[in-house]
Amino acid sequence: KQGIPVFKLSNHQFIAADKRFLYDQSEVTPTIKKVWLESDFKLYNSPYDLKEVKSSLSAYSQVSIDKTMFVEGREFLHIDQAGWVAKESTSEEDNRMSKVQEMLSEKYQKDSFSIYV
Repeated sequence: KQGIPVFKLSNHQFIAADKRFLYDQSEVTPTIKKVWLESDFKLYNSPYDLKEVKSSLSAYSQVSIDKTMFVEGREFLHIDQAGWVAKESTSEEDNRMSKVQEMLSEKYQKDSFSIYV
């Protein structure tokens, strides 16, 4: 019978070889700033396991960031009282005009004319 994989530590103790228990040496950096969520944003419980969480936040809304962290080569931002989001799913500039353009394109994108903002 096969057992659970383990790592032997330098102090001769053992720990389960499970990424839920092992983190890299990422540091959480306290930050205070506001960003805008992109249309494809996903909210995570943790930047390590990337389990999506439900939220009342919506795309193109402004949120307050209270800390940042680099995990496995990606930067994650912590939304105050909500969860973690990948930095690439945010914008430092107001992106609400993108939503307006999306709506106009859906409704008025025709062969004979288009509307752009």
